[in-house]
Formats: sequence, C-alpha cells, structure tokens
Amino acid sequence: MSKKYISIGLIAVLVGGAGLFLSMSKTEFLTFLTSRYGVASSSETLSAATVLGEDYIKYTHPDIGFSLEYPRELEVRRFSEKEDAETILFQRAGDEDRARGERLGFQIFITPFDDEWPVITRERILRDLPDLKMEDVQEVILGDGTRALIFWTEDPSLGRTREVWFTSMGIRLYEITTYEHLDSWLAMILSTWSRNAP
Repeated sequence: MSKKYISIGLIAVLVGGAGLFLSMSKTEFLTFLTSRYGVASSSETLSAATVLGEDYIKYTHPDIGFSLEYPRELEVRRFSEKEDAETILFQRAGDEDRARGERLGFQIFITPFDDEWPVITRERILRDLPDLKMEDVQEVILGDGTRALIFWTEDPSLGRTREVWFTSMGIRLYEITTYEHLDSWLAMILSTWSRNAP
C-alpha cells in the first residue's frame, strides 16, 4: 500500500474521530473521559448553590448521589483508586505552588465499607489503623443528619489536618481531609452535605 493511501486513511480516521467527539454532548464527553481516564471536570455536576450563595456551586456525585456546595474557584477532579475506592479532590488551581497555609481545598476519599459498625468510632478506626494519631476526637452531625467523627491528625505532606470520617449505612466509608487552617471553612461546606442515595 502506498504512503498516499496510508496518509488519506489516517486523515479519515482523525476527521471521523473529531466528528464523533464534536457530536457528543458535554455530558457524554465528560462521561467518556471519566470512564476512560478516571478524571472528571467539576462541570459534570454543576448546579446553583442554594445554601451558601452565588460564590458556591453544588456538586452531586454522578454515581453515589451525595451532594455538597463548594467555592466556585475550586476545580474538582475524580480519581479511581484500587478496590473500587475513589478520591475526589476540590482544589484551587496553582495551589501546589503556594505555601501550605495559603492553600484552599479538601479531598473526599470513598471506599467500600462492609462492616457491622453502622457509625464510625475511634475504636473502629484504630482497629484498622492502630498507629494513627487522633487528637480531639468528637462526634458531629452533618447537614443532612449524618453522624460523623472529626479529629486532628498529622500527615507527612500536608502537616496537621482536619479529618471528618463517616459511613453511609455501612456501605461506604467517607474520609474527608483538609488543611488545619481550613477547619471552620470545611464545617461550613459540610453543613450543606446531603446524601441522596446509599
């Protein structure tokens, strides 16, 4: 086969592929990216914030159904992890270049949780993570009535962090982490937490 036919064939494939992507809706394209690469844009689940105001956007998880409001300036990225877990990172662009005390963001780690403990406790956490240092452990109630455990701990790369851990009817474990200086900010965000499905 001559180089001319190979070049024409390659151009036809590229044009066809571009046409496919251009014919997809934004939602279809983001679903494709998420399923293929495990990363999604915050725009996949955008809607107006109803509690915190116009500087916030409502995020709704496309599969699990929980929602919360977060600052409009944050970008949202989802990452698939091992054993059906995932991490959702809410982070301001360029924060990796800022000093730790100037960063703005939080992350949600979600993992399957098949356990007889319907509510997470200090004892349950230490059963799996006996070396975890937990300071000032308290039970709190999130925006939809979910019972959560909050505590301080140390992370080698983040320094002192605020942790908010809870289960979803014994099906999933949620571990939410932010920087120490963002404690009250995260509490405000979690006041909008709503669980629409298990």
